[in-house]
Formats: sequence, C-alpha cells, structure tokens
Amino acid sequence: MHVKKRNTRFQLYRSTYVREGWKGITHGYAELEFVGSLPVDSESVPPELASKLTFAEYRYVEGMLLRSKAKKNTEELQG
Repeated sequence: MHVKKRNTRFQLYRSTYVREGWKGITHGYAELEFVGSLPVDSESVPPELASKLTFAEYRYVEGMLLRSKAKKNTEELQG
C-alpha cells in the first residue's frame, strides 16, 4: 500500500510488481492501482473504502494514518 498526500486528502494505492520477461517486457516495474482516498482529518476509515481494502491494508491505514493523527492531537492537548 502506498499513500500520497494531496492537499487535504490521503490517496491510497495498491502496488503490484510486473516481472521482467512477462508478456515480452524487457524490465520489471511496479504498477499502482488506485484504491480510494480519505480526508486527512478522518477519524475512521469510511465503510465504502474499508470494503475495498484487505485486512492488512486496513490495519496499515488505521495504524499509520489514523493513529498518528490521534497521537498528534493528544500531544497537542497535553503540551
């Protein structure tokens, strides 16, 4: 899963690797598939996006994007 921040949204992409020699290509490369996006101030993953994510991807989004936001908010309140 790759995340790109654009303005006020996180855009989520699923990455797959295309191997060298497949269908006659001379080099391998990564392909990105757009999965969805969510606002940077989200507190949870919207149900329509959650249904597109695998369990591991969901945990990644929840842990990296949402929990880091919650941690930052907590630090701002404490200090």
